[in-house]
Amino acid sequence: MLDAIKNRCSVRKYKPEQIKDEELNTILEAARMAPSGKNDRKAKIYVFQNSEKMEELGKIFLEAALAGNAEGIPAAMASFMKRKTYHFCFHAPTFLLVTYEKENYNALANTACLLENAMLAATELSIGSCYLNMGRRCAKDEGLQNFLKQFGYTDEEEVTGGLALGYPDGEPTRNKKTAGNEIVWIR
Repeated sequence: MLDAIKNRCSVRKYKPEQIKDEELNTILEAARMAPSGKNDRKAKIYVFQNSEKMEELGKIFLEAALAGNAEGIPAAMASFMKRKTYHFCFHAPTFLLVTYEKENYNALANTACLLENAMLAATELSIGSCYLNMGRRCAKDEGLQNFLKQFGYTDEEEVTGGLALGYPDGEPTRNKKTAGNEIVWIR
């Protein structure tokens, strides 16, 4: 486990081949077993593997950002998303979009635990991953909500996170940072 923690890194270039169902099921099971506040386990994981639906999702994110509906991304700054080289999940063949029940105090922390479990399982399987917040940024966008309704999304849930998954195309760049996340001992 410690090796997976040390070797996990954000992958931003993927091979086009889809990850194997057995591997994806292992990743999803790890995600589902993540700790959650009060053990409420109220997350819903939407698994996108259809390239047309993923392209449509990317366009919705772009439209939301350009309309000023992407929290933390002013409309004037969203032009980076128009570049031909930009893709919201770096062309990963699989994208997980996580939702949680609205107004749940633990939603973001629980989503982070879920996605961390998924990333560590992916790392163990030599599958690349990248934690993405574009869905969270656009969670209040009506276009995104309407798009997700075709897959069973309800007004009682909100987008809380996302994860790109796929086989890395090339050797991922490992984070060289060893400092940070200060430890304060109280003995």
